[in-house]
Amino acid sequence: MVLEQLSMVAERDDTLAREFSERNTIVAQLHSSAAEIEHLKLLIAKLRRMQFGWALRASRVAQMMAELSAQGALDQGLLQRH
Repeated sequence: MVLEQLSMVAERDDTLAREFSERNTIVAQLHSSAAEIEHLKLLIAKLRRMQFGWALRASRVAQMMAELSAQGALDQGLLQRH
């Protein structure tokens, strides 16, 4: 009877140890995934800022080209008048 109870307790302890180990593995995977997700969020934010920066620069360049083009047209018009 006592040996039977000890055997059941040992089996329960083994099962609990296995479950605890599996739980720790899953928790570690979740922490790793959470860290990776945060890293990706930061990377996406950085890429968006870069994209916005390029779009803003492209807009400024286009505006400057239009101004230079208009200035060139004005200069040509002045030259043709004289």
